[in-house]
Amino acid sequence: MAARNRRTEAKKPSLWVVTAPASNTTTNTARGAVALLLFCIITLSGIGIVLSEQQEIYGTQCSFAITGSQLDGCDPNMLDHRQRFYDNYMEGCYKRFSKELCSNGEYERLDNNQYQPMGMINMTSTGFLKLKAPESLKNLLTNFWEKNKDNQAVEDWYDGAIFTNHWEAPTYMVGVEDDQMIDGGDRLKRAIWNAAIDGIAQWTGGVAKLRPVSLYGIRVYTEGAVLSPHVDRTPLVSSGIFNVAQDVDEPWPLEVYDRNGHAVNITMEPGDMVFYESHSLIHGRPFALKGRYFANVFIHFEPFDGWDTRLGDNNGDLPPYILPGTRSEEEFRKNFPNGWSKFFAEGEEPPVGEWAVNGKLDKLQAVAAIDVRMLWFQDENGWEPIHEAARVGRLDIIQFLVESGAGINDLTADNMSAYRLALNNLGPDHPVSIYLEDLGAEDSGYKEDWREQRNDQWQQDDDMDEDDEYQAYNDEQEIEQLEEQLEEQLAEVSRLRDSIRGVGKAVERKVVVADDDEDL
Repeated sequence: MAARNRRTEAKKPSLWVVTAPASNTTTNTARGAVALLLFCIITLSGIGIVLSEQQEIYGTQCSFAITGSQLDGCDPNMLDHRQRFYDNYMEGCYKRFSKELCSNGEYERLDNNQYQPMGMINMTSTGFLKLKAPESLKNLLTNFWEKNKDNQAVEDWYDGAIFTNHWEAPTYMVGVEDDQMIDGGDRLKRAIWNAAIDGIAQWTGGVAKLRPVSLYGIRVYTEGAVLSPHVDRTPLVSSGIFNVAQDVDEPWPLEVYDRNGHAVNITMEPGDMVFYESHSLIHGRPFALKGRYFANVFIHFEPFDGWDTRLGDNNGDLPPYILPGTRSEEEFRKNFPNGWSKFFAEGEEPPVGEWAVNGKLDKLQAVAAIDVRMLWFQDENGWEPIHEAARVGRLDIIQFLVESGAGINDLTADNMSAYRLALNNLGPDHPVSIYLEDLGAEDSGYKEDWREQRNDQWQQDDDMDEDDEYQAYNDEQEIEQLEEQLEEQLAEVSRLRDSIRGVGKAVERKVVVADDDEDL
């Protein structure tokens, strides 16, 4: 597909200065990851890209492992140094966790770097741009940092995570969405998204509408930190890195691999921002941080509507940034059996299963008018609304679901059909069971006598009542014991009081006798 280059015309002042060309292109970054890389030191500004005077050509994987564990193509002296650096990096992970855990994580990173970019569709020709963030965004983040920088929490990486050398140089987080932080919380999170979205939309040329999908808190890297070059998981697609603060001895470059396989080093100062297509652009910081800290915030958006591309499946259940027929599509469908929705971002799908249980027909009808596929949305156990409704006997809900296209023979993760759930929980004479039987619904799954199910429930209720009574009895006995102990203690206090009074009177008598003796 031919690239259509665009430039933003400077007809009137804008808070964002975005001048790099944007286009609809299909990337083949893996081609550059396998071919020779032009290792350039590039300075980027808000008005363009300037190459440094000195340029050196290196081969693939010169600074760090990108698609394989063996580096190649550099000058022999540099290659040997960088290979040892990478090997030591992995060795540190082995010692902290295990070789198996770390090797599995590293294999996944290298594999994603090689294959994911080939299955992605992009909105820009360069894949990245550095610029100054507007004052609105800068003020939001800088003010929050200054008020909360002393409340950092150690970032919790899973065992064997190889994206940073957290076993040697721990990273810390200051959560912008944390309402325990000064001025933190959801309101700040959305304000940051709103302050960033216009600039990223300008950079991508307005190719698609964007919706926020992720906003990490401020991550604080410490001395010696390394960030392995990687591509982000989807739906983290149109993204921005904002440098909040730093205390370094020398610049800590962000290294990206452009559409032509060029390794580009970008330096950042507080207030700088880098836009990048994080789902396809390999990016990282493969050189150890020299300094005390480097604090960034990561802002991610997903393009979801209006994408004018003849490659993506914009209106179906595949995200418009995934190329159909690729391994990326295969993996997406395996990981997301519900498919993709332009109306609901990942993790923000409506609670359709809960609505089915509680008989919220009006809510299900409303969501069906937006995206009917939500009516057969599966939860983590493979349960759809029809399974939930069959379990509790919501005939009106099941009728609506079936009429809307829900599958009466869809199975849960443990192979239970809606009909079998109705039989197990309601019995064969219940209207829901009769309705599904008349439709020819399949009977699949383990069988349980509905009367036993009911009796078991009653027994559980009785057991709970007995437990409550027993606990109440124990509480009453304990209270009586405490009251007896209290009475004994009060009696003891009374005896002590009387004893003290007796001693006081005896002392008084002795004093009177002594006075009388003195008078004599």
